[in-house]
Amino acid sequence: MEIKNIYGETYLKVHTKFREGCRGIIVCDNKILLSHEETTDFWSTPGGGLEPGETLEECLIREIEEETGYIIKPQDYYLILNEYYDEWKYVNNFFTCEITGQGKVNLTETEKARNLVFKWISVDVALEIFSKHESYKDIFKNKQGSYLRDYVALLNLHY
Repeated sequence: MEIKNIYGETYLKVHTKFREGCRGIIVCDNKILLSHEETTDFWSTPGGGLEPGETLEECLIREIEEETGYIIKPQDYYLILNEYYDEWKYVNNFFTCEITGQGKVNLTETEKARNLVFKWISVDVALEIFSKHESYKDIFKNKQGSYLRDYVALLNLHY
């Protein structure tokens, strides 16, 4: 497993806030499953935040089912990506996953309002989308950071 760090230009050199989460990489026939907020044109790898008492694997399984409806089995825990922005440290645990069944989508109200859908796109197209992270530097910091996170994760993917 690799550990990588991303330091945003707004990092205050000390973090007082912390969030940990898991993200799932699901690749089938050279296509990757990504979330897409249609109202904002925001792409990301599926996943979310760790809840109290949850293991990383439990978080990953729950988040993937809630957001995509797929039941998955974590396979390779391949990357820890630490991100530092402002006073925050975000820890993203990346796993490759295998789909094992169909469950039930359970989107939050925010996800519904943003019209969150999931799409299978080629890995090359996903890399192209996320490679444009710098273009959002001055207009949408969250998109810049998320795209950089997912770009680094996909560059380190071995499938």
